[in-house]
Amino acid sequence: MLEELPGHTRVKERLERLKTFPPNALLFEGPKGVGKALFAKEFARFLVLESCLNRPKSDPLPDLKELHPEGKSFLYCAKRIRHLIKEVFYPPFESKRKLFIIHEADRMLPSSSHALLKTLEEPPSYAHFILISSHPEAILKTVRSRLLAIPFFSLSFEEITDHLEKQLKMGSEKARQIAWLAHGNVAKAEALAKREDQFPFPLIAEIGAAALRQDYPSLFHLIAKLDLFSKKSASFELIEEILSAVYYWYRDLHLLSYGYNCDSLFFRSHEEKLRESLEYPLPSLSEIQERMGKVEQARSLNIGLVPCLTHLLLV
Repeated sequence: MLEELPGHTRVKERLERLKTFPPNALLFEGPKGVGKALFAKEFARFLVLESCLNRPKSDPLPDLKELHPEGKSFLYCAKRIRHLIKEVFYPPFESKRKLFIIHEADRMLPSSSHALLKTLEEPPSYAHFILISSHPEAILKTVRSRLLAIPFFSLSFEEITDHLEKQLKMGSEKARQIAWLAHGNVAKAEALAKREDQFPFPLIAEIGAAALRQDYPSLFHLIAKLDLFSKKSASFELIEEILSAVYYWYRDLHLLSYGYNCDSLFFRSHEEKLRESLEYPLPSLSEIQERMGKVEQARSLNIGLVPCLTHLLLV
């Protein structure tokens, strides 16, 4: 069912070609959150179920194994990989193939990688491996040389919007806003979609308008309200999304000032408030981008939402 997964047309075409004679070892590499694990699981399920056509797809598959890093260090120890190697040489239970998905394969210690290397060089004919990594450069070179790399890239704005509308049955306006905030990351888009009714877009619009008219008592009251909201959500990522949305507020104002159609606006459902804000002096986009750069540096030091927003909004 690869066609139902979001985006990655070239990956789908390549995996379709590989279905007939699948290689013993693949590497799904690319940015975090773009769907590598979804594709790995679906492709692995196809290869296992190909010779078990009458088997219900919802049943567990004894010939499909998934491995994740373990322990406080979140690594693959040599003992875990040696146990995997033993499993490799047990014949399949009911399929003609046995699939092993190794998530975050770059978390293998050198000893673990060397233990796996010989098996990758001379695997049993029925054994297939899919290694997944967002940092393939951290995988031992000799291991990487035994893998056929399948590169994944960030999804386009249109691909994420289409996925949210068709698969998650989301309205087009919310889907567009979430696709903008997701920055090509489908996992982030789906996480945002789960709480899209709670995301404070109206509050951000109020804050942007108060900042431009230099109504500082209202501005600080609204920022405090937004800060309380972000703390209740207990999500580190939410602060990044709020800051991105504030940037889009200024972007929308500049687009309107240049005469662009409201269809291209992030806050198009707040067009009236945007147009009211155009009555006040507007900082240049280059100035806003410079401020955003400083805010990103502050966020890397775990500086909170209130000082970041204050720096971004005060004119």
